[in-house]
Amino acid sequence: MRCLLMGETIFLGIGGHWASGNSLSLMYRGVAEELVRRGWQVVVLIPGLSSEQVVAEGNLRILTWPSRRPTRLKDAIYLARLIKQYRPACLIANFASVNWMMLVGWLFGVKKRIAWYHTVIDAAEERNWVTELKIIRKRLIYKLATHIIAVSDFVKSRDLVTEYRVLPEKITVFHNMVGDPLSAGILPCPKEKILTYTGRLEYWKGVDILIKAMPEIVSQYPDVSLRILGDGSKRIEYQNLSRNLGVDNHILFLGSVSPNQVLQELSQSYLHLHPARADNCPLSVIEAISLGIPVIASNVGGIPEIIRDGQEGFLVSPGSHELLAEKIVQVLEDSFLRNELSRRARERFLGSFELSKGVMKIVDWLENER
Repeated sequence: MRCLLMGETIFLGIGGHWASGNSLSLMYRGVAEELVRRGWQVVVLIPGLSSEQVVAEGNLRILTWPSRRPTRLKDAIYLARLIKQYRPACLIANFASVNWMMLVGWLFGVKKRIAWYHTVIDAAEERNWVTELKIIRKRLIYKLATHIIAVSDFVKSRDLVTEYRVLPEKITVFHNMVGDPLSAGILPCPKEKILTYTGRLEYWKGVDILIKAMPEIVSQYPDVSLRILGDGSKRIEYQNLSRNLGVDNHILFLGSVSPNQVLQELSQSYLHLHPARADNCPLSVIEAISLGIPVIASNVGGIPEIIRDGQEGFLVSPGSHELLAEKIVQVLEDSFLRNELSRRARERFLGSFELSKGVMKIVDWLENER
């Protein structure tokens, strides 16, 4: 094992998604564990842990931020103390931890400062002065990063280069990835009349478009049902919309469910739907193809980097419930087409989005970019 000296420590600052057991948390766990396996000391900072959850095992330290969201001054002070103690060679930050990790890391001369960009600017319904101020602040923060990881080529060029004015050579793309559910014993058993959506119930996710497509689908397939997994500010509005359109008996709002239940529900899905108005590299789409479920999604953002039109599913213009319904009906009426899309979806997952292979690529890059 590598002799660990000061400066051979990597800080992984999590602003969210570690203990939840979802696909993103498993990716970060995989990166941390592989770094430890290769001889690095890894300090993981997670918000909201109890004292019983703080862990020191071998070369892995799991600590907790002082705040539930690491955005306060006391979080910066805590981070500064840890940097003095461990003198890390690298900081990796995501979500709410990015601002302090980049700023404090820069002030203390940490050589490698990596921000992991998971979001998308136009996820908001509209741009306003608050949004513009946040963009300006982020431009300053990203100037302090030595590297930025984007999860799609789309946000690399559109968000990071164009909006945040990051130099292209600072950006590396690693698409999101998920573990193979088949290796965990979750096997696909699709039921012909079940459609699924997983994700937040917010305007930019486009669930209202999907609900508006349902009357046409139900008119041709009266036994079809749509299972919506997830919650958000638009839930009541969307439930009312389904009643007003007369399709509420065909739509089941399941609310927030555990990551394992998501996979169990997906395993029964005949077709997965992602009608987003904007999105980056949605994990829900990758989870669907991991089970060989064809996907019909909007042709926006990073989605075409996962789903290729006519191969693993179909891409439709965002906002068009007519086109969405047309493609759903096309797959429902042709079982041979559905099976071919399913086979290609599973192959696509194994070749490009499977977790264990992706973790190795990320850790190889981290070591080579020292």
